[in-house]
Amino acid sequence: MMDQASSNNEHVSEYFNKAVEKGRVSHAYLLAGPAGCGKTGLCLDFARSLFCGEGAQPGCQCAQCRSIEHGNHAGVTLYGPQEGKSIIDIDTIREVCSRSHYRRDHTFIAIIEGAERMSNAAANALLKTLEEPAGDFIIILTVASTGNLLPTIVSRCHRLYLGARQESSPTQQEAGAALQRLVQAGWGTGDPRKILSEMFPDAENSRERAQAILSLLLEWSRCRIESVAPADLDALTAFQEELLSLRRSLDGNVSAELVVEQAVKQAHSVGGLLTSAMVR
Repeated sequence: MMDQASSNNEHVSEYFNKAVEKGRVSHAYLLAGPAGCGKTGLCLDFARSLFCGEGAQPGCQCAQCRSIEHGNHAGVTLYGPQEGKSIIDIDTIREVCSRSHYRRDHTFIAIIEGAERMSNAAANALLKTLEEPAGDFIIILTVASTGNLLPTIVSRCHRLYLGARQESSPTQQEAGAALQRLVQAGWGTGDPRKILSEMFPDAENSRERAQAILSLLLEWSRCRIESVAPADLDALTAFQEELLSLRRSLDGNVSAELVVEQAVKQAHSVGGLLTSAMVR
């Protein structure tokens, strides 16, 4: 059975459905989220919505949906590291790029799983195809984090952020409540470093704790992106981009404490937009 999309990520399914209904399907998408959150299932559901002639309802057994589910549809191919390799090499991406030039009578969807594992040569080869897209060719990248992707690849894709599939644990809920109070009050209130140091006690170090805090802030912003007023959309999107930039900084040598401080300050500036997501 194909991996079904998580109910936590219905906003992504809704986004794809609206794109298909309005005829505004992009040539490139980037789905970012933790392992197990249903990225591949969402990609395949999107493919079904394009090819199914019966509405792509859950459990549909038409020929198109069955072939997508079984992995033998002519218009959908999944790519990743070749057997025995841990990276996606340039030969794999060359195959993707060459297929964009084929003559065909239908849309073709190339799903590159774990795209952050592309070699530098592979990433540069893919970038050229993203810069010169074919009209009937769609590339979907799935990643755990955009931090290891070329910024130019990220900027050329429509980005969709996914949350974790599982329910929040009591520890996560406590951490969320503490972070909520800190965001609403502002960085200079109380002893923020002490508050943050007590969050996620199971984290092995400050860097891992910072990653968890950034993920929580990103999840809050993701929950609001579909319902926010159009006038506030740019501010919330900019906040998401800032969080991703901070995540990339964290992957480098920037202090974890400094990254979290900047994240909380940025969150405070859009705190009113995050409120309903924080108190779910």
